[in-house]
Parts: sequence; C-alpha cells; structure tokens
Amino acid sequence: MAVHGRRRRAGVAAAIGLAALGLTGPAGAQAPAGSDQGTTEKPFVEPTINGKPTAEKCVPKENPEFNHQLECKPAAGSLNTLPNGDTFYWDALEGTENINANIVAEYGRAAENDESRLLRFVNGLPTWSTPTPADAGANPDGEPRAQPLIPGTGTMEPGNDGALFCADQNFLADGRILAVGGTAYLNDPGVEGQPVGATELAGVSASRVYDPATNSWSQAGRMTRGRWYPTIVTLGDGRQFVASGVEKLLKPAYPDDPASSGGNVRETELFDPATNKWTLNPQSAWRSLPLFPRIHLLPNGRVFYTGSGQAFNPAGQDYAEAQWNIASEYDPKAQTWMELGVPGLTTGVTSQPGFRGSAASTMLPLKPDAQGQYKTATFLASGGVLNPPSPGGYFATPQSQLETVETTKDPKQPDKLTTEETGPLATPRWYGTNVLLPTGEVATFSGSDRDEVLTPGTEIPVKSVEIFDPATKKWKVAGAGINPRTYHNTAVLMADGRVLIGGHAPISTLYAKNVTLAPGITGPNDGRDPSFEIYTPPNLKRGPRPVIDSVAVEGQPQETGAAPVSAGYGKTMDVFVAGNGDDIASVVLIRFPSLTHLVDGDQRSVELRVVKREGGKLTVAMPDDPNVLPAGPYMLFVNAKTPNGLVPSTSRTVFAGTPVPATLAASAGTGVSEVACASKVGFQRVAARQRGKRGLRVSFRRVRDTKVDVDVFQHSSGRRIVKERLIARFRGKSKSFTWNGKANRRGRRTTDGIYSVRYTTKTPSGTKEVRRVALRRVDGRWRARPDFYRRVTCDVLTAFKLERPAFGGKQRTPLRLSYRLATGARVGVVVTKRGRVVKRFKTTTSKPRRTIRLGMSSRGLRRGDYKVKITVRRASGRALTSTLTARKL
Repeated sequence: MAVHGRRRRAGVAAAIGLAALGLTGPAGAQAPAGSDQGTTEKPFVEPTINGKPTAEKCVPKENPEFNHQLECKPAAGSLNTLPNGDTFYWDALEGTENINANIVAEYGRAAENDESRLLRFVNGLPTWSTPTPADAGANPDGEPRAQPLIPGTGTMEPGNDGALFCADQNFLADGRILAVGGTAYLNDPGVEGQPVGATELAGVSASRVYDPATNSWSQAGRMTRGRWYPTIVTLGDGRQFVASGVEKLLKPAYPDDPASSGGNVRETELFDPATNKWTLNPQSAWRSLPLFPRIHLLPNGRVFYTGSGQAFNPAGQDYAEAQWNIASEYDPKAQTWMELGVPGLTTGVTSQPGFRGSAASTMLPLKPDAQGQYKTATFLASGGVLNPPSPGGYFATPQSQLETVETTKDPKQPDKLTTEETGPLATPRWYGTNVLLPTGEVATFSGSDRDEVLTPGTEIPVKSVEIFDPATKKWKVAGAGINPRTYHNTAVLMADGRVLIGGHAPISTLYAKNVTLAPGITGPNDGRDPSFEIYTPPNLKRGPRPVIDSVAVEGQPQETGAAPVSAGYGKTMDVFVAGNGDDIASVVLIRFPSLTHLVDGDQRSVELRVVKREGGKLTVAMPDDPNVLPAGPYMLFVNAKTPNGLVPSTSRTVFAGTPVPATLAASAGTGVSEVACASKVGFQRVAARQRGKRGLRVSFRRVRDTKVDVDVFQHSSGRRIVKERLIARFRGKSKSFTWNGKANRRGRRTTDGIYSVRYTTKTPSGTKEVRRVALRRVDGRWRARPDFYRRVTCDVLTAFKLERPAFGGKQRTPLRLSYRLATGARVGVVVTKRGRVVKRFKTTTSKPRRTIRLGMSSRGLRRGDYKVKITVRRASGRALTSTLTARKL
C-alpha cells in the first residue's frame, strides 16, 4: 500500500509522543541457538543501478524529471518463485525517497511506476536482469477511469499512471504471471506541473502478463473497474476470479456513479486466458469485501472468504463493512454468494471472533480421505489487528486460529464452517508473512508490533521467525531474520525447500518525509530495503534429505535430472527415490508461490495418495478434480520420516493438468551449464533431449548471431570407461537440429553408456565460450544427466569441473576434479551419495590463477550418482557453493 487512507488524522498521529506509542522494546532479538532453530544467511542486494556498480540504495538521476530526483534499487514488495527456480519481483512505493517534506502533498507527483526484476542464482551467485519494459508498461496515456472529484481540478502526473504497486498476481497454467490492477497516482485537486497537491491513489483497470521465457511484459485485457488492492484466484476451469479493490483510495466519491461512492468495488469479474479478456459477473456475484480479501479456492470449486483482509479506505471504513465479519463463499456455477457465519462465533468459539485486518491466511495441506477424495480444507489465520469497526485496533494481536470448511456437493447448501483457537504467536505480529513449508508446517516472517499505517515510522519490527506445527497446533520461535522488514515485506518458498525473504517499503514517517525516529528501536524509514535473505528452516536439518531420482507419469517416459513433467488429472505418477520408499511419509505438490501484501490467492499444498510402494518407487494418484489442483506449475516434494520429524527433498517441477511449456521443456533438466556474467557469454542456454525413437534434439540459444560447433563425446560403453572419444561432429550450426544418434566419425559407433555434448561459440568480445551437457544412453534412448562440467567466468571461482561424467566401471577409474580461482580463498570439497558424506577433502587456502586437481579412488564405492560440492569462502566470510554430479558405473 501507499499513502493509504489514514485511519486517524495525520495531525493526531503527529502529536503522539514516542513514549505514548510504546517504543520501549528491542528491534527484534536473535532466537536462541539449537537443533530446532533455522538459520538466516547474510543479506545480499542488487549490485548496480543502471548498470553501474554501487553499494548505495539510491543515486542521483542523470536526467531527473517529474520531481523524480533519485534512482533507487527496487524492493521486493511482490515476490514470485518461477517454475524454473528463478525469482521474479517488483517494487513497492517507488519514489518515496523523492519526498522533501510531506508525502500527502507531494506523492501524487513524486511517485514512480514500480520497476520489476528477474533474480537468478547461477553457480550459487545471485544475478539480476531487467524485464522489458521494466515497469510492465501500463497506461502510457493515463488511467481512463481515474477522474477527479471536481472536473478540471485533477492532474494525471507523467511517469506514474500505471504502477504495479498494489496489483495482485497469479500464475497462469502455462507458467506466465498475470498481474491485475495497480496504482495510478494523481493530484486531486492539483495544478498541472506543480510539485504539490492533494495526493490520490486510483485503481488501475489494466492487467499485464509476464512471460519468463522472454523476460518481458505484455498487456492483457482491461477490467470493467479500476482496482487498487484486489485479490485474484484461479478457478478449476483455469479462469481468474477477481474481487474487491477500490477505484479511488482517499476520496472514493464518484459523481458519475453515486451508488459506488464510499466503498470498495463490489463487482467481480472473470479473466479468460484463452481470449485475454475480462467478463463482468452478474449482480448476484457482487459483494462488499475488504481490500485484498483473503479468498481461496475450495476443493468443491467454491471460493471461500475467510473473514480477513485490509481495511484502509477512505478512513478505514466502507459503509457495508459490517459484512466483512461474515465468512462467505462464492459459487462460480450459480454465480451467487452464501454466508457461513462469523468465524469464532458459530461452531467453535474463539477469544477474538470476526474480521481482523492485516492478518495472514494460509490454507493447510489438502489431504485425501480413505476414498481418495478431498473434502476438507483448513485455514490458519494469525496475527494482525482487530477491526472493524474502523479505525480498528492499533497494537498487533498474537491470537491464532484455524477455520475448517467441510465441503458439500449440494449446490443449494452452504459448506460447514468450524473454528478452533490454537496456541498464540510468541510475539504479537502485524503484517507477518506466512510461508507453507513442504512438511505442512507454516513459518511466519517479519512484520511489526503495531499497525504501521496508522502512525508510520513508530512501529517496532519483529525479526523472529516462528513456525506453526499442525500436529501440536502451537507456534515456536525458530530463528530470526537479520534486516528489520515491516511494511510490504515478502517471503516465498524456494524450489530447494529454503525460504527467500525480501521487501520493506514503509510509508514516509508520520505521513511527512522519510525519517527513522529511534534508530535501532523503530523500523528503519530511510527508504525501501532492496536486499534479500535466505532462511533455512529446521526441517532441512533433521537428517539426510530424501532424493527424487526420477519421475514417470502415466503414459509418459521416465524423466531424470531436473526436467519438469506434465501430470494429468486422474493419472498416476511413479516417483523414484534414492533408498527405501517405505521411509517416505508423504508426497506433496505445492503451487509455485506468487505473493504480495500477505496475499497468495492460489497458495496450496496437496498431499497425493500413495497407491503402491515397491522398493524406491512410490506410485501416487493425481486428483481427478481440477478444483483440488488448478492447472499450472507445482513443486513436487517427498517428505522422509526421521526421529526428529519430517525432512523434505528438493523439488521437481510438475505442471498439473497442462503440458510443460515448450521453452521450459527445452532448457530444464538437461545439464544446462550457466555462468554468472550473462552479458559476457555466448550462450543463453543449451540443451539435448530425446527426439523420436532414436534421435537426439540438440538445441541452443545464443546471445548474438554466431556459428556454433557441436561435438558429441562418448565416455563409457556399458560399464567400461573409455577415454573421451569423439563420435560425432557438426560444424557451423546456426540453429538447433536433430541428430539421428549415429556416429559420423570413421570407426566409431554409439552404444549404451555415458556421453556429453560440447557446444562452442564466440562471445560478444570474441573469446571462445564452451558449454557441455551430459547424457546417458539406455536401450537406445537418451536421458539427461546432471551437470558434470561448469565454467564460471566471474567472481572468485572461475572454473569447476569433473574430468568426466562417469568413473569406476570395470577399470575402477578414479573420480577426478579440478577448479581454478580468480582470487585467493579457502576451499572445501565434499563428495556425497544420497546425502551421506563419502569423502571430505581437507579445506585449504588455494592460490589464484592456478588449476587445482583432486581425485579419489572408486574402490569400495557402490554404483550410482555421486555429488561433488565445492565451497569457496572469501575473506569477507561469504561463501559460494557449486555442485556437480558424476556416475559410478
């Protein structure tokens, strides 16, 4: 949010002293150490502004305009984990650093459209790139629905008419992101060209689509209404349902539509990805809801409103806000709403019933019953402040409760709602961000001790991390974040089971300018925080993590490596794990997260029914109803049993009910060897995949139009290791091609074994760029293998590779590896199999610009994949890690 409707007058807020505001506690203490504690890595941040390295958050603009004097790094006010494991985010409250005296008077002109970023982790290093266009490109001619209260007195300011700020977003089935609504800034009233006026935030009617394949935005259809703070939910048929939002935040009076004045948008609409258009629902589908209402899709296809949201306009109230206390559900088939009662006052009375503001709402894992059906959904609501009536509470509550919905198939009957109070949070928390973990636990991050919108800058940050255990129904402190993150903080689950924490974009202090009132006590208010932290939950430390070796979906070939798979409704899926499948407690699919303002309307985890266990193979059943698992991208995790609790694997990407996008299928799971300095390389990606019965599709994407040489090498024939043997060569290729799998070098032939494909081209600077991917040929068919070769062209580690993708065999060929550093650093190398350490090389301080070679005997080692992990620790203490894989034959 931005200069949201202040639920108390700024003059009152400014008169309140720090002592009266209760500013007496610490800014957030580190949690005590212990085996049940998570750990947080040091913050990291985008290193450049406009391509120029700087450690500063903001620098003066070279060509300032529209009262935009500073250029700043964006903060992650909205955060998404993409199906390829990358991270995509955009800013919140961009331009507050340009406020000189008072945000209420200046922000209509000083605000800017928010910038987006693509964050990738390459060889353990974070790298950034900017999408096209950076601000998603909405409303170049102004928001058509943003009309001033008095005609002729408003000004649409240039450069901030289509901000992504306060939009909601969801994944479409094909892995693209739909962003709906947002903010158009204006002065209402104001004088054209003047730096001050009466700031107004108008809802945007535009919707935009981000495509990860091209790292670019495009425009989709416009909604009937402009919406600031809407929520969208994917329905079982793939359409997007949008509810609530407001067309004008501070002065929601519309002379041309008096019935809509003084409240939020009642109309609901549907977006059809097939046509790229919106359709207005009939009046029976309209309802007054809070801003960013917490709504979720139930397994019977209805949309459940939990009784939580944001209450900000126009002074915290809507003339129908009493209705917000009532949990309700929308039936897309009948296009009507049904009321379920007040949470905490119907079945199951709690100490704090009814609506609460700024509370997190998390759907706990959906689980099948004995017949394999999903009928019950439970939602965890925690923290926030108690309201309405407006202006509502000020200090945060620690109260936490479960809302359980027993669904019905009867279209005339509402579902049954029950409520149960859980153990409280250890610390009262306003604006705490919940993350659902693969084990079914819920971790909450960041926030503050009071409602920051009332008196911004006076809040005390909460840095502790707490985890909710659904078995005990209690919260427990499990570590702490490092940077204080209050308003517009974010946190999302990563594909490896860790959590990425970001955000922090506060309103200017007491609605004046950015000032930190009590450094070290109150939240920092010197501008937005563009940094990130990575949190490792305790569940990753409970024992050896299970490993998903491969996945075979009914009717599809088995996929090894990290290649995404497509799984249809009602189908079965074979999940092959390293070791004994009896050790696996559950197999779950978690929707890739897409979070903003505590809201992820599609957040869900679905436990799959295990129908058969055979050794390391678990056969699981996909739900037959898309209302349980709406089409789109999911993370597949397996959870292993340990004496200390469940421990999850890293995930595989599964597209439920829809094919894997061609661009993602071509680049994932094929041993892609990426480098960190993207502007200096010749390839964007390389891949090799089975094509037809015997052929191999050899594909690549280049940075510029240069020729590519492709060489295919054989490394083993059966269990016999062979010296790197060239069996096929293709010169001067300008586009991808299919090889028939037959050797074209005299006296050579292809047999089952281990192979690699080498790609060679020139970088823009004219130097040679080499990439390799590994393959395994089994019964004449090609299968992708994990990386065995990686060349890093920047930072401290410049090269890291294994001698060959296979070792051992009949000749007991040893495993050999090499690495090279740009600067001196301490280096540790560990070899593991199925999470267990096989060999740990002595940590040494390696000198720069010297190739270091290590080796280990293959004697006594069992067949299978061995991971070689190198950790390079620089003088600053920050560590870089990279992992390669070789197969013992």
